[in-house]
Amino acid sequence: MNLHYFNKLLVLLVLVLVLVLFCKETPLLAKTLKFAITSNFAPYHFMDKDNKPRGIHFDILSTVINKFGYDLTLVTIPRKRLEINVKKGHQDVFPNALAWTSDLGNFVYTDTVSHVSDMLFTLKNSPLKFTRIEDLFGKKLIAIRGYNYPMLEPYFKNGMIMRINTEHELSAMEMLLLKRGDGAVVVDKIGKWLIAKNSWQGKFKKSNKMITDTEFRFIFNKKWKDLIPKINKELKALKNNGGLDKILDNYK
Repeated sequence: MNLHYFNKLLVLLVLVLVLVLFCKETPLLAKTLKFAITSNFAPYHFMDKDNKPRGIHFDILSTVINKFGYDLTLVTIPRKRLEINVKKGHQDVFPNALAWTSDLGNFVYTDTVSHVSDMLFTLKNSPLKFTRIEDLFGKKLIAIRGYNYPMLEPYFKNGMIMRINTEHELSAMEMLLLKRGDGAVVVDKIGKWLIAKNSWQGKFKKSNKMITDTEFRFIFNKKWKDLIPKINKELKALKNNGGLDKILDNYK
């Protein structure tokens, strides 16, 4: 083997070694991000009748990351696996409130994407006045099992307000129609969505006073940290250029 050939071979081996080490330290980022959810949460994120992903949160993130050449797919996993899976990189992102995320140090996250507001829905033919918490004393409120409502929790605990649990917003509205409670605590946009989808117009009245207001963000695996500033910039642009309003108009 002559010296010239040996040197070329040595350079090639060094380049291969550098490439292997680089790939080991810098994982390749997929072009399709996996958006993890635990269940349908229409109109924020859900699978439609054709099994296609839809929703306010899904459409916002899809619109934003498309600008950087990424696609988005929706993946449903058990609630107890949500944070674990994203932390390990099995999925890439999930929508959540910071206060509901157990260890923020394991993730990176965007600016606020939406405000999810719990309101009091009552029957239109027997409305319940709600301008102050005392208006609810002695009343039965249908609420979602496992959800925490800081304004109401002390009074649920001391019995001043009776809490009736159910599994989701649809059953809460159905129970209210059956008069199993005096009111139902339901997310504003979900309540409006259910009224429209079930032809319940004229049956319910929504309070003007909010019970809770929660800021939702997109919570990402840390490998996407360099993408977060770009996403935040595009989120701001989407709000300013009317793009966000167009998305919201699709889910009234």
